[in-house]
Amino acid sequence: MIKTFALAVLLAIASLGEVTGQVKSSYKRNLFCNSVYLLMDASTVTFEFNSIEDYEKGLGRNREYRTLGAVDARVDWELYFWANTEMVHEDGYTRMPLNNIGVTMEYLGRNRVRVNGRRRPITLKRREQWLIRPQGCWSNRGCYLNNMFFIYWEMGTCRGRMNKKNLYKQNLKKGTYRTEVEFAVVQDWW
Repeated sequence: MIKTFALAVLLAIASLGEVTGQVKSSYKRNLFCNSVYLLMDASTVTFEFNSIEDYEKGLGRNREYRTLGAVDARVDWELYFWANTEMVHEDGYTRMPLNNIGVTMEYLGRNRVRVNGRRRPITLKRREQWLIRPQGCWSNRGCYLNNMFFIYWEMGTCRGRMNKKNLYKQNLKKGTYRTEVEFAVVQDWW
């Protein structure tokens, strides 16, 4: 059983001046089983690079870009995410490395869970990576109040396993870059 939640991430890079990016969301519902629901904040996340310092240090280090999520489940579950597409420039050819994007997690729920990315960011990749799992023999089933979390987005901060070259040194083409990020809730069978 898989519930997915897609986020279309629109990220922008320019040499100087105001640049914006947006995160748009859509929700896909599994019609076969009603035992797991993924609830995600559908508001827009915007990255604006306005100074040389923004390009050198990145944005999001102070957790100002966040998405609220929760899982309502009658079974134990795991949360995964991945980039559905490469990060492509508006010209359709130029690409930005996905490892410029990272997420950290803050679990607000009451259940005991393992959280990946609590201290250092997990880089965005094309393959799925887990974010939340049950901890040992403890169950994480329960209503959304027991399973709430924040996802904090950052770009170009060079933290953890993110790209070690800052955005300024990467000499990226000016303009808008887009990718799609998907989240999936999977029943934990163990």
